[in-house]
Amino acid sequence: PATLSIGYFQRLQKEIDIDKVKEKGFGLVRRQTGGRGVLHDKELTYSVIVPESHPNMPSTVTEAYRV
Repeated sequence: PATLSIGYFQRLQKEIDIDKVKEKGFGLVRRQTGGRGVLHDKELTYSVIVPESHPNMPSTVTEAYRV
């Protein structure tokens, strides 16, 4: 099912209409990362977490998107 993922720092009760999420039949999860809510549907979503000290860690955010 479609799922709403909310950012780590989002205030669930203040920013999300939980009743509407339930009414629509959406799942609800909190991400380990910040940012606004994202509705995921018919997609594959993943995260990769590595320490900054990893030898293959890109040195800039732009380079990280190329990985």
